[in-house]
Amino acid sequence: MRREEIVNGVNEVISALEGSGLPTNIRRPIGKEISPEIVVKILASLRHYTISASNFSNAARQLVNILGLEYLESAEMWVEILVASDKARNIVFEVRNDMVFATEFLPRIAHLVKPQSLGLIDKGTDETGSKYNDRDILSIIIIEEGDKVSSPERLIEVLESINTLYRVCATMLGIPPEGLSVIGCDSGSDKSFDFLGAAKVIECLKEFILSMWDRVVFFREKQLEERIELVNKSLPVYERIAELVTEKKLEPEMGEILRRKIFEGTSKFIKAGVTIPEIEKVSIQPPRALMAPEPKLLVSAPEDALGVEQDNSPTEGSSSKNAEELSKANVKGLSDEEQMILMNLLKKVQQEDKVSTSEGDDTEYDVQAER
Repeated sequence: MRREEIVNGVNEVISALEGSGLPTNIRRPIGKEISPEIVVKILASLRHYTISASNFSNAARQLVNILGLEYLESAEMWVEILVASDKARNIVFEVRNDMVFATEFLPRIAHLVKPQSLGLIDKGTDETGSKYNDRDILSIIIIEEGDKVSSPERLIEVLESINTLYRVCATMLGIPPEGLSVIGCDSGSDKSFDFLGAAKVIECLKEFILSMWDRVVFFREKQLEERIELVNKSLPVYERIAELVTEKKLEPEMGEILRRKIFEGTSKFIKAGVTIPEIEKVSIQPPRALMAPEPKLLVSAPEDALGVEQDNSPTEGSSSKNAEELSKANVKGLSDEEQMILMNLLKKVQQEDKVSTSEGDDTEYDVQAER
């Protein structure tokens, strides 16, 4: 789980608790008799919290389970709280302690893990952060699933696509294309990068990505290559470039260069399987499914990183068997000369395996003869 997800999860939980009024209303003393006013306030708070909790993200849900607050959504617990008894008072005491810990300490923990990039723009209103007043952040999420992780080639494609599209947007706006920087990166179930750039260019880039996403959804039934072609042809940015050329704000040659750069950046963006938080906020369709990367840009995670113990001990005849299997394989990506070198190495492995087996048999024979 990425740090930003944890911070957002903390904010969701705190907002649900404080917005419901539970920390205040649940503190009311429960004696032998509970007044109707207290019952109404507690039930209203529990109902408000339950509605908020139903929309928790995965990170917020995990935090609730870790803190043991999931019982706040249990109707059985509501009944036990509202019954005037010693047990109810004990439950209220435990609930109060859990909520106090959550509301007082979770924000402090979140502050420790909060990525620095998330606070840069917030500082733009004070003297120390004035240099960020005309800057904005673009966050991208590189989707990863299961035991598959990103190859270096995929990360290169992602960074190149963002840099290319940023420069296109800057050129269209008449803003110097330099100045884009990577100010944060994180990993967990996914990977993410945070880019800092000119506010107007970042806004343009976000709008461009959202328009690209709309067309990815529209052409979702198409195969990847055909989808990329159709998405590129239907992007509204081409009309804007044509207008700029007509208005003589862009040279025709520059307009053509921008069109090619857009096709290049868009293709890499879609193939690499990238999304942004703004897509997840507005989209009904699942970005994780539609923006899945090309399989060739993913590699299997090392087994030791997944907690799987490997048995690397050789077995009898394993070398020769593996060599024989490999010798029959057609290894792609190798030249004829490299294929020949590989075949010779495999034959050498087979010969050494036979020699070692023969020496082992001779030793066993000598021992039996001595006996």
